[in-house]
Amino acid sequence: MKNNRLFLALMLGLVLLAAGGCTDKIVNEQSKDVQKLTVPVESQTQFVATQALPVSAQAQSVGTQATQLLLKSDNGNLPDFKYDEKNGYYGTLALRGYAVQKILTEPFCEKDCKKFTYVYFNLLSGEAAKYPALVNFLHENEGNADAGPGFIGLGCLEKGKTTNQQVINYENDSDVTGMKEYTIPIAEVSTIIKSTKVKPVTLRLTRNIFTGGSGAPACYSHFSVITLGE
Repeated sequence: MKNNRLFLALMLGLVLLAAGGCTDKIVNEQSKDVQKLTVPVESQTQFVATQALPVSAQAQSVGTQATQLLLKSDNGNLPDFKYDEKNGYYGTLALRGYAVQKILTEPFCEKDCKKFTYVYFNLLSGEAAKYPALVNFLHENEGNADAGPGFIGLGCLEKGKTTNQQVINYENDSDVTGMKEYTIPIAEVSTIIKSTKVKPVTLRLTRNIFTGGSGAPACYSHFSVITLGE
């Protein structure tokens, strides 16, 4: 009888020992599983951080493209004519008016000075007022041969380099292009110079950002893009 009790006690001890070993194994396996699970979390964090970088890069790219668009020469896509302290006067205008020609003498010349025909665009009443910044710009340039209250200088009326037909050549300075020569197409020049106060035309003009300053050549215009509007 004693032997039976001793045998049962021994068996119970073995069972408990085996159960304890299994429990430890399960706990250890669960710990390993937890560790395995925590690794992907770090990886996911790194992945998210990696994915976030292109968003920032894209934002910088968009900003750069916007700046390039703003400064791009001959695009005519700048906002309405405006002024800000950083960039000065810039933007696009659509104005109705008519052409007036004047014979001028080459500036800064004292002897045997060359004469040239300069074309001005006289604005119809109320046109400048559509753009408050333009009113200020024209008043600030009063006394300037290239612009003033009520008019904007377009350029010099000359014969084309490859044809005897008349074109309007002009130069304009801007931050993106520096001083550059432009030509209004022959087909548009014919319409512009035939315009009158009774039969005005619409011109679309764009001034690119120009924060510098220099002496203006004879055929200078304050606008880099000059085209016929609708």
